Amino acid sequence: MYNILNNLINIKEYSFIDVGSGKGKVLINNIINNYLYKNNIGIEIDKKLHDVALKNFESISSKFDISSIYLYNEDIL
Repeated sequence: MYNILNNLINIKEYSFIDVGSGKGKVLINNIINNYLYKNNIGIEIDKKLHDVALKNFESISSKFDISSIYLYNEDIL
C-alpha cells in the first residue's frame, strides 16, 4: 500500500492516522520502514493498550526518530 501511495502522492505532506491503534504496531512499522508521513497519529480508547503503545515507543526511541508520533488515549467520537 505504501509503495502505491508513494507513487501517486508525496506522503510526506500527509498524516497517517491509525484509529484503534492498540499497541502501536502499525505506527512502529511506519517508523522502522521509513514510511515518512508528516505525522503518525494513533488513537486508542483502551487505556491498557495505549499504555503498552507508549512503552513500545519508548523502547524504540533510542534507535528511531519518533518525533512524528502522536498517541492519544481518546474515544474517536
